[in-house]
Amino acid sequence: MKKIFNSKKTVFGYIAFLHVLTIISILVLAILAGKDYHDLLLRDDGYYNIAKGFVNGKPLIYHFVGPGLPFIYSIIHLFPYTLHPFVRLFLSLLTSLGVIAITFKITEDYLTPKQLFCGGLIFIFNPVYVHFTFKSTPEIFLALLLGIFILGILNYYKTKKTRWFIYALLSFAASIFTKPVFLFIPVFLLIASLILKTRNLIAGSIILIVVSIGLFNIYDNISGGNNNVPKFQRRTYGKADLIIDSYWNNYVIKTKQFRKWTITPYKHPDDINKVFNNTEIKNYNIKKDFAFGQYWIKEYFKKNPNASYLKMNLDFVKDKPGLVAQKLLISPLFFLGMSARTIESFVKLFYSLLAIVLAIMGIRVLLKRNKSFKSYIWIILSCIIGFASLYLVLHSMNRYSLPILPYLTVWGGIIVNKVPEDIRIIKRKIFANKE
Repeated sequence: MKKIFNSKKTVFGYIAFLHVLTIISILVLAILAGKDYHDLLLRDDGYYNIAKGFVNGKPLIYHFVGPGLPFIYSIIHLFPYTLHPFVRLFLSLLTSLGVIAITFKITEDYLTPKQLFCGGLIFIFNPVYVHFTFKSTPEIFLALLLGIFILGILNYYKTKKTRWFIYALLSFAASIFTKPVFLFIPVFLLIASLILKTRNLIAGSIILIVVSIGLFNIYDNISGGNNNVPKFQRRTYGKADLIIDSYWNNYVIKTKQFRKWTITPYKHPDDINKVFNNTEIKNYNIKKDFAFGQYWIKEYFKKNPNASYLKMNLDFVKDKPGLVAQKLLISPLFFLGMSARTIESFVKLFYSLLAIVLAIMGIRVLLKRNKSFKSYIWIILSCIIGFASLYLVLHSMNRYSLPILPYLTVWGGIIVNKVPEDIRIIKRKIFANKE
């Protein structure tokens, strides 16, 4: 057993093996259970089909999603159709192994091989991480980009070498065109930089803020195609999510349903036809679970046709503060684990909360032992909080938490590693008292 902990490379090998074994085991069990593994592994938000179109000569733009993931998935369509599910799963696993490697690289100065092994086990067996690595959702690719970004920023902070900032900048740009969810990170990184009083990181954070605004505008233009669509039904990439999600959460609570409509269609408490006429429902794809948020936006733009989306959101907060407060309170639960099934929700939520508690305890131990760790963890947490805050404010589902799980929960390995020793100490005390 001691050989496992001879080096961090050996630990990486064991963690990687266990992770691959877990994912392949799930696939085998699904096939043995008679599941349609093509549907299971290829169903997504349109990325797979857009990639197919790209291979056949169609552009990657104007599909309402970023071009990054369809570009990666275009590799799948170079293989026979029967192999598509396995090629996609291979890409997901390969990316996940990269995430594990970067997690180990980020933590190598502060965690021992044993602690790394325990921390690795914590996140590779997290049900959210397992579920959505298996499903090859965008989040596993975002996890890799987030890890590269964090590693680049940490090394830029330590060495002040520009090349590390360039690596971080490139991963940041790639994330925007995959899915624009890193947008808040530079703001939180700037706050951490000001607290740490590091000029190079302050300057870097400001550059990232400017870049994020510019790249998001480019993303908005190349992914949109909204010109002939009314404002209330436009794809707005988060600009209207606070409103939509506030109403959505409210009706989830009223109807006592979880939010995944693919399992149980929503029984909306009001008639959708009272909100939109039949032509609007047909032409603009009005959905029951979105209807009342869309209606508020529709009425708002009738009264304020020239208003910006920022002003619209601020006015919504003034108009419906109770809905917004309720949404912000519930969002962390959906972000960390709640889903369509009660048992699945409980398992995911309990595991994620426990992993976070262990991580906090581990971080506290390191802060007491190592003074240099304070600035290090400030930077990591600023990136994690920046990433999570966008989803918590806008639209949160449990798969969205996947990218932060490795870089946050690995620190819990410090506490888990102590458990056997703590048990031995307790046993000695018990036997000592008996004597």
